[in-house]
Amino acid sequence: MKGKLAPVIFSGIRGVEQRLSPSSLYSVLAPLALARATLEQSNVLPGYFSKTIPVHAFRRARMNYLLSRVLEFFPDRLATPKWQNRFQTRGLDHIEAAQKNGRRVVLVCFHFGTFKLIPFWLRALGIPVIALLRGKSEGRSQLKRMKDQLSPFREIPTVLYSGDQLRRVIDLLSAGYVLMLAADRETGRQMTVPIDDHWSFRMATGAIRLASHCDAELIPCCMTDEGGWHFRLEIAQPVPRKYLANGSDMLPAGQYLVREMLPPVWNNLEQSTDYLLNCFRANVPTPVAKDSSP
Repeated sequence: MKGKLAPVIFSGIRGVEQRLSPSSLYSVLAPLALARATLEQSNVLPGYFSKTIPVHAFRRARMNYLLSRVLEFFPDRLATPKWQNRFQTRGLDHIEAAQKNGRRVVLVCFHFGTFKLIPFWLRALGIPVIALLRGKSEGRSQLKRMKDQLSPFREIPTVLYSGDQLRRVIDLLSAGYVLMLAADRETGRQMTVPIDDHWSFRMATGAIRLASHCDAELIPCCMTDEGGWHFRLEIAQPVPRKYLANGSDMLPAGQYLVREMLPPVWNNLEQSTDYLLNCFRANVPTPVAKDSSP
């Protein structure tokens, strides 16, 4: 049944988007998204995020996230004027400079805000981005495959999977296409990055290892949902090359990524996901040995 409904949902949303302005479409869908967000259980922020966030803030963030997923149904139209003014982009020149200089580019993000929209928006801006996901390609749903067909770059996939397509990842990155993956995954190789005396961040090292192996620029980015279908994409300075030169010591690169990527999280805690929150660890104090001398 779900497979049969996919084409209907797909064509229906695209048809409505053509007829309505973003504001009108938002006003139609927002009550439905709010109702779903209200029915879902709101979790208390664990670990490092001890600051109290009102339940309504979590509910609003969840509603905004659900609404942001609607834009994935028409990625081919995000470049039109009615959607262009909904996005603010800062730091795009970091990617453009790397490409102009013939550098390969690996983007790294957290599961935060509207991270799923980052490749959609960058492709609309003319940047060929491929998202690297965990799992295998055979698990991609029919609905997602339908969305894939709308990419401005038909010659490349919109996503690749670490489970069975790593060879193609290297080939496409080497060919000049931009790859994006998350650093807050709890699978694969990990390292611990200290934040302060009390807390550390458990980070996946895949992005660092890939950039180091392929001699690519490693560029952190995040997209924050500002509400009402307004988004802000921030692309930071690339990780200094010296931090990627020694593939065995990835801690300096990890520390750089944490410094660049956590500030938006502090300012919008309610937009954090469990993937991100579960990466924070409390530092266990080392017991002080008692002096046994007489």
